[in-house]
Amino acid sequence: MPPPPASSTSPAVGRALDILLLLAGRTGPVRAGVLARELGMPRSSAYHILAVLAERGFVTYLPGERAYGLGVAAFEIGSAYLRHEPLERL
Repeated sequence: MPPPPASSTSPAVGRALDILLLLAGRTGPVRAGVLARELGMPRSSAYHILAVLAERGFVTYLPGERAYGLGVAAFEIGSAYLRHEPLERL
């Protein structure tokens, strides 16, 4: 099932989130070309977004595999969600 289209008001944010969700759904690293193809975005856009996500620690590049996986910042966001007890509040 393809991801929802990126938001028309902020396509880069939507695409960045699409990348994170795709990586979160995989058991291992994914090459940039595969990400771009599966998300229907230009490879250049995928590389630009991955560079920003890597700078911020949300993805990590694994040179030996020439692929990307989730970074520590993604884990920290997930952990913060649990610390805030959102389900109890809802």
